[in-house]
Order: sequence, then structure tokens, then C-alpha cells
Amino acid sequence: MTSMFSWSNRYPISIPAEILAASPAFYFLRMVEQVVVFSIPAFIFVSGYFAAFLAGRHSSKFSFKQTFLRIKGLLIPYLIWSILFLALGFVEGKSIPAVRVLSNLLIGSTTPAYYYVPLIIQLYLIAPLLIFAARKNWKILLIITGLIQILIHLPVSLTLLGIQGGVTTFLLQIPKWLFLTRLFWFSAGIVAGLHFSKLKPHLLNLNKVFGLAALFFLIFGFVEWQVFNGPLQTRETIIDWFYQISVLLFFLSLGEQQKLPFSKTFNSMSSKSFGIYLAHVPAMEITARGIYLLAPWILPNHFLFFTLIFIAGLGIPLLGMQIVFSTKLRPIYGYLFG
Repeated sequence: MTSMFSWSNRYPISIPAEILAASPAFYFLRMVEQVVVFSIPAFIFVSGYFAAFLAGRHSSKFSFKQTFLRIKGLLIPYLIWSILFLALGFVEGKSIPAVRVLSNLLIGSTTPAYYYVPLIIQLYLIAPLLIFAARKNWKILLIITGLIQILIHLPVSLTLLGIQGGVTTFLLQIPKWLFLTRLFWFSAGIVAGLHFSKLKPHLLNLNKVFGLAALFFLIFGFVEWQVFNGPLQTRETIIDWFYQISVLLFFLSLGEQQKLPFSKTFNSMSSKSFGIYLAHVPAMEITARGIYLLAPWILPNHFLFFTLIFIAGLGIPLLGMQIVFSTKLRPIYGYLFG
């Protein structure tokens, strides 16, 4: 999208923005954006499930020692990559006050993607309380956190309808890095981790229903954006929330005999997901800037540009992780990639 609009001045020929906004490439990118809207909720859900796994399903508790170890494993790689970004900005000549540097690290704003780490750290800090609540009454926990999630998404839906002001404006100001914005998904992961054996039989019979619901809300979300001309990369609407729930329930309701294609590959990559997450941002940004400066003819070839950025965003982190893991640099692997 950056290549399509913000960098159109580098195109060999001038293409009006309205033509770009009606091109097949634009709608392809919009669909990609719509499809992957479940990814961050899925990360948060899995983290909640993992916290429940560490706590145990019966007598043991998720201790503050476990909390500290988990946070340490997230925080050190995050700080290293954030400092790298700050250093790149310094090389470019950007001057950032010390107070601003500290605030950027605290809320994950060294790059727009890194807000996730402060967010998940907050959730791990309150994990013992959420696990206690999930053991006492998991239904009440999901209802309360679900209502909070609706309040988070409602302003975006209302804004698309042209309804603004008052409470809506206030809710839109809640930053993405605050734990309230994803509290439902972490709580749902904890509930699944503690009570999945009880829930599984009820979910199995609804697998196709969840799959169809996910497809319906995917298309509905795309149409919703198109009809109301929503802004790019905005927060999710309530329709997006229903889509996210449907996708997760579809995967949770898969039977033992149902095998997904490329499952071994995805299982292998999943163990590297945090490292990919941290390293993909500089890999993609540097590749994109390189194309902008050295090969601007690629920019209007949007499918080619998309493919190159995708390969760089996934391939460079995986290659770097493999090099570090298989050489004498292996002792620092955990500090770099988690």
C-alpha cells in the first residue's frame, strides 16, 4: 500500500490515485489485509493457552517466578531489536530526546509493529489473576472480557457509519499497547488451556459451521470496508471480531484425524514465530527502501513488489536464525530471537 500511494512519485509513468485504488492489485492487497486480521488475536490466544499450560489444570499455580521468566524471554530480544531501530534512525540523522527514547521502549513505538511486546507483557503480569478467575467461573470471565472487547471495536464500527463524538471518541483514543484492547483473547486462551477437554466434544460437531462462519464474516468484513470506504490498517470492527472468533473456533474444533496441508512446515516455523516477528520489520523495511532507491521500476508492478517483500519478510529472518543457530553464534540465539 505504501508503494501504491505514498511512493507513486517514483513510478516511471504517472498513474492517478483513483486508478490505483480501483486496480486488481489494490483489491488483492485489501483481501490479504482482511484475511490476516486474526493473526494478532491468535498470538494472544496461544499465549494465554501457554500460561494455562504452565499453571497446570488442577492444583498448581502460575507463579510470579514463571511470569518473570516468560517476560525475560520476551523483553531481552525486544530491547535488542528496538535499540537496532533507534540506531538506524540515528544513522539517518534523526534526533530523538532521551525521554522519547524511553517512552518508545515502554510502549513499543520504535516501530508500529512492536506494540505487541509491551501488550503481552502486561497480560502475563495479570495472568495469575485471570487464571484464578478462569478456575472459579470461566463463563463470567469470557462474558466480561467479551463485553470489553465489544467496547474496543464498537467505536470503529460506529465511525464507519459516520457516528462520532463523546464516548466513541474517547474509546478510539485507547492505545493498542494497553492490555484492555486484547484482554478477551488472552482470557479465552486461558479458558481453553484449563477446560479444553470439557469443551472439545461440543466443538467437534460444529467444525463446518465455524468454517462457514469464518468465510461469511471474512467476505462481510471486506464488503463492510468497501461500502463505507474504511481507512487502511485501522483497528478491527465488530464484524472482524466475529471473523476472528470463527477462525479460532474452527481450528479448535478440528478432529484428531483432520490433517492440515503443510502441517510439518508450519509446526517448524511456529517455534520461530517470535524471532520472525521481531526480525521481519527491518527486513521488509530495508528491502522496500532498497527497491525505492535502486529499482523504482518495480514499485508500480504491485504483485511483484508484494512477492519480493513477502519473501524478504519471511526468508531473511529464517536465514538469519539458521545462521546464528548453526554457527558459533548459537549462544546468543535466545537473546536475539527468543
